[in-house]
Amino acid sequence: MTEHRPGATYALGLGIACAAAFSPVLVDLARSLGRVDGRLAILVAPVLTVLATRAQSTPAPIRTRPGVLLIGAGLALELVGIALASSTMARVGLPVAALGLGCLVGRPGPRQLALLCFVVPIPISVTSLTTPWLESTYADICVSLLHGVLGLDISASGPLLTSGPSTLEFYASDSGIWLAYVLAALGWLAGVLAERSVPRLFARALLWSLIAWPAQVAACLVAATLVAAGRIDIARAWLDWGVHLTTAAIGLIASPATRRAIGRSASSTS
Repeated sequence: MTEHRPGATYALGLGIACAAAFSPVLVDLARSLGRVDGRLAILVAPVLTVLATRAQSTPAPIRTRPGVLLIGAGLALELVGIALASSTMARVGLPVAALGLGCLVGRPGPRQLALLCFVVPIPISVTSLTTPWLESTYADICVSLLHGVLGLDISASGPLLTSGPSTLEFYASDSGIWLAYVLAALGWLAGVLAERSVPRLFARALLWSLIAWPAQVAACLVAATLVAAGRIDIARAWLDWGVHLTTAAIGLIASPATRRAIGRSASSTS
């Protein structure tokens, strides 16, 4: 028996309806991007979702009942979050509903739309758990290498770097947790493109996220070098969003599965 699949118009209309239903959350997310706490990293997730969808070879099975239940649960989370003034709860409803949408339309599928979980910003209460000792450790490492080894004029006091009149503070968002978020999304994408099982998707996302902390040390070293050169504005921009976008680009290039997907996407567009 042939499985009935919804047409493109139905899928598009359902997607627009879901976007309209979650417009308060989407507006709130857009406003939150202006805050200096690494939230621009969440912009990587929609790009990865589009890439995963374009590389999806066959539609996922249609699961009507789970799809309806997930969309309902997502809307309930949004309404309760708005009623309780809990932006985190309301935002969690967005990827839950997106998973339901994937169950209903099949393309993009639930595994592809699961990448939208990474558009939910990490609560500040979580990002500040390691503050200030981890950021201070990064600053000490930077000074040990740049001053102790290379002889650059730079010193640290806690999470604060100083070089002459130039100072830069490492914030909670510079702890590496946002970078772990980006790397986990890249790991999930690589697993989806390689058609791994769901447990292996979680395992790959976790393994990729562990790269974040040595990568954050390297990012802080770049920022500290810019501080020594007196380029505070560039150093802060690098830490706020440059390192996340650079990491995403390197991750896409480094993974054979993503390179093949990008190649297929480019060839289908041309």
